[in-house]
Order: sequence, then structure tokens, then C-alpha cells
Amino acid sequence: MTVRHVFLWSVKDKQQGASVLAQLAGLPEQIPGLKNWAIGEHIGDTPHASGDLRFDYALTCDFEDFDELQSYQNHPAHQAVVDRIMPLYADWAVADLELSPNHEKVAVPAGSSGKHS
Repeated sequence: MTVRHVFLWSVKDKQQGASVLAQLAGLPEQIPGLKNWAIGEHIGDTPHASGDLRFDYALTCDFEDFDELQSYQNHPAHQAVVDRIMPLYADWAVADLELSPNHEKVAVPAGSSGKHS
């Protein structure tokens, strides 16, 4: 069972965005158990993409199971980064989900926009 960790955030001061990205981007080299890792700045101008909130950055990472995710969350390197950057966040959201074994093969049904109401 693969578990995906999704983290969306905005910073209070846009000048600090690159610093937050750089600090988070260093975690994969320090923490074992990560299967996949992607991090970056939101691109595009999708209206209402986040309801009333607009998140400027996103991070996703995959783990073998929930125990590996918990190890990541509790790792001293992760905790140190969180302690430094948490005061910089304006807003954030986190979701952890279990991916189906064939998650890469799941397709949006024909005629569906893939959008949620």
C-alpha cells in the first residue's frame, strides 16, 4: 500500500518562498523511506482552484506505508525544518491518502471533466 502525503502552502512574505522551498527540498537526502518526491511553485491561474484560499506551493511525497510516513514526520531533520518555516506560513493544508495498487492506470471516465463541484 503506497501512502501519498500532500502539503499545500502559502507564505506571509513572498520573498521567503524560495527559502521555504530550498529548506524542504533538502529533506529527501536526509530522510530514508521516500519513494517519490515532488515540490514546486503553483503555476497557472486556475480560478477557484482552492476555493477562497490560494496556495502558492505544493509538495507531494510517497511512502511504502503509513508507518514510513510517520517516521518521516517524526524524523529530526523534518522537525527542524518545520520549526524554522512554520512561522513563515500564511495558510497550509495537508492530506494523506492511500493510493490504489493501480493508481497510475486510473483514468477519468469519458465525458467527465475531472472537476469537482
